[in-house]
Amino acid sequence: MNYFSASKRIAVRKKIILTIAIGLSVFVKAQVANIFWKGNFNIPDLKVMLLRFKTDTLLLNYTDGSTLETMSYKIHNDTLSLCNLEGESECNYAGNATYKIAIKDKKLTFSALTEDCSVRVAAWPSEGLEKIEPAGGS
Repeated sequence: MNYFSASKRIAVRKKIILTIAIGLSVFVKAQVANIFWKGNFNIPDLKVMLLRFKTDTLLLNYTDGSTLETMSYKIHNDTLSLCNLEGESECNYAGNATYKIAIKDKKLTFSALTEDCSVRVAAWPSEGLEKIEPAGGS
């Protein structure tokens, strides 16, 4: 027996799908926010660097804590959008880039979806970034 009309069932399904999509986006952002990720970046030679997602800013730091790049970012589902703010790379323009991101076995990986800066594409560690646990664990 159907208690709701077809249009109401569709509306309820859309709300459920939207809720799941928002929940996934929040989950992914919570997985990367305020955590350091370590990897071997090609800048242009291999160098261990730390990536840190702050509230709305992404920092690419040397291991001594100094910053190479500062970018703004947004995460929607499994898509990371970047905009270069300042730094030392050749990507010193306000162009936007999007990457598909995935977290598996404490590794963060990136796949370019749209990116005008070939230097940045080549710099990302192909093996992914290792999650650095906080001093107290997580």
